[in-house]
Amino acid sequence: MDDPLLVAALVTEVLGWAGASIGVLLFLMGLLLGGALSRWATAEGVVVDAPEHDAEEHGPMLRWLDEDGGIRDDHDPHGIDRGLEPGDAVTVHYRPARPERGRLVHPRVLWRPMRRLGLVLLGFGALSSVASFFLGLPA
Repeated sequence: MDDPLLVAALVTEVLGWAGASIGVLLFLMGLLLGGALSRWATAEGVVVDAPEHDAEEHGPMLRWLDEDGGIRDDHDPHGIDRGLEPGDAVTVHYRPARPERGRLVHPRVLWRPMRRLGLVLLGFGALSSVASFFLGLPA
């Protein structure tokens, strides 16, 4: 183990396997969870003032029509703190199974960084494996 190239080959081999393993896991989790969260419907909605008895507790809220034509309100939607004012038109994402909860950001977008990080680690693992192969060759 006195040869520095052999040590470098072993280190890059370990990093390659670790990067590839973690990369595949993150990428698959991002794909599966992103796909599972794709069953959302979108609707055009509007930011409205909460009724007077709720205004102190909740502030502005979202109102939209669901697929069945029902009027839906959400007092605590994700993303309402973006500086939106009452009267602003927004795109609301909601699950048809639970149309009473709305979001301003599609949940599938939240899994993109995981997929990208998985691809980066997978690429790093592949490059490390190639580097360890060439570093391990006898001169």
